[in-house]
Amino acid sequence: YRVGDDPPSIDPQLVEDVDGSAIARDLFEGLMNEDAAGNVIPGVATGFEVSDDGLVYTFTLRDDAMWSDGVQVTAQHFVDGIRRGADPATASEYAWFLTVAGIENAGAVTAGEMPIEDLGVRAIDDLTLEITIDAPRPYFPQTSTFPTLFPARLDVIEEHGDNWLTPENGVFNGAYVLQSKTPQEELTRVRNEMYWDNENTIIDTVTALVINDESAALTRYLAGELDMTDIPAGQFPRLSEEYPDQAISFPNSCSYYYQFNQ
Repeated sequence: YRVGDDPPSIDPQLVEDVDGSAIARDLFEGLMNEDAAGNVIPGVATGFEVSDDGLVYTFTLRDDAMWSDGVQVTAQHFVDGIRRGADPATASEYAWFLTVAGIENAGAVTAGEMPIEDLGVRAIDDLTLEITIDAPRPYFPQTSTFPTLFPARLDVIEEHGDNWLTPENGVFNGAYVLQSKTPQEELTRVRNEMYWDNENTIIDTVTALVINDESAALTRYLAGELDMTDIPAGQFPRLSEEYPDQAISFPNSCSYYYQFNQ
């Protein structure tokens, strides 16, 4: 499929764009996941319980969730990932999302006013994660599908630094692992044989090709070189007539902003 440019990052705690987030969701998995209709379903966690006051969520992690290097995914990995997203030193563009999620003390931690240890996340044991939020928020389980709340392997990050997300060094817990990455050309991921639900992974290889020109991408799609691409502005009416089963229009909840080049 076609992307317009390299995503700035595919690091779950640093990702800031749609294309990068899609890649991060392939490579990593959160506590909960989403089905094709956007409903929350089990991910690394098989489920959760909520306290009577709606403030404490206790997630039970599956014991067969593994990282691609064979290490078990634990509650502490989620604590590490969420704390990493909140840590001012990480400089995450989506640190604010933890406040939207309502995680206790997230605002003060991300502002540097409280230590990250005061964030409302705690590992009870290897397979039990407790998250405390600041007010009842029925949408909280949905926020656990967002990359900022994904787990992190601090040992891998500390060992390799900025080079931890490469095919050689990367360790992943999602349905795919990173096979190759060529700047301004392509990014390819292949099935993660260690993924707990690998037998139900349908697509073996996913490749994002960087093609800046939408018209050039459409030409390559029509030539059979791409399985998916965006439709250039103004061409949907024609393409929907010629390819009614391929040209698809769907609603997209998003925000647009304009920057003036001064």
